Amino acid sequence: MTVKSSLPHVVREQGVSDRYLYWSGASGRRYLFSRLDLEHVLSVKDAVVLCVKGGDLRWVGSDDALDSADVLRFAADGVIFYAHFLAGSGRSRQLVSEDLSSSETPPEKRRGGGYCVAA
Repeated sequence: MTVKSSLPHVVREQGVSDRYLYWSGASGRRYLFSRLDLEHVLSVKDAVVLCVKGGDLRWVGSDDALDSADVLRFAADGVIFYAHFLAGSGRSRQLVSEDLSSSETPPEKRRGGGYCVAA
């Protein structure tokens, strides 16, 4: 996967660009995600959680659909967790999750210029 960044230069210079990831859905919309440390995954509230391994989407859904057994299973498999906090309602989170899960194309090849800024 080709890593691209359109984050401001100062963000890249500060070394925080690996904390963020843009992921595009089937609609072409891009969603900004923040990387989560494993110990914070289950404490996230009102967010869409994205599980990624090697640039591939492994799971996406509302934080309330992810339980501790899922988190441990994903973590053991080397998945990286991200959260999207900008979908304010349960319906918005559902729509974002559906848009992201319906796209199986790698992010750098999706309509709308989706890309990852992540490790």
